[in-house]
Amino acid sequence: MVRDIGELNKRIEIQKNTPTLNAGGHRVDSWATVKKVWAKMRDVSGREFFSAAATQSENVTTFTIRCTEGLDSGMRIKYKDRLFDIKHIGCAEYVGDFMEIRADEQGKEGPLCQEPLASASTDSKT
Repeated sequence: MVRDIGELNKRIEIQKNTPTLNAGGHRVDSWATVKKVWAKMRDVSGREFFSAAATQSENVTTFTIRCTEGLDSGMRIKYKDRLFDIKHIGCAEYVGDFMEIRADEQGKEGPLCQEPLASASTDSKT
């Protein structure tokens, strides 16, 4: 929930796919920005992840924005060089001025806080 408007401190772009055909007649995805808004951005914790039956991904990010019309789950969010597929759009708890968007980050595998695996040594000390 947003308690202070200053929490909306990330500038995001909401994009819609407007596919086109290339010279060979094949469909090519083309994303166009339909809205630029300020958002509060936070990763969903493991506890929230497991308690939310509808959430299936481990890399869920919640964006809170001022209420706006015309958004749907076929759109995506761009924040800097990161892309997020919108999965759910709903009202923020008890506040009619804001809405929450749950989205999966593209190209991420596994938990966000996962540390890189240390390379196993093949040397044996005997």
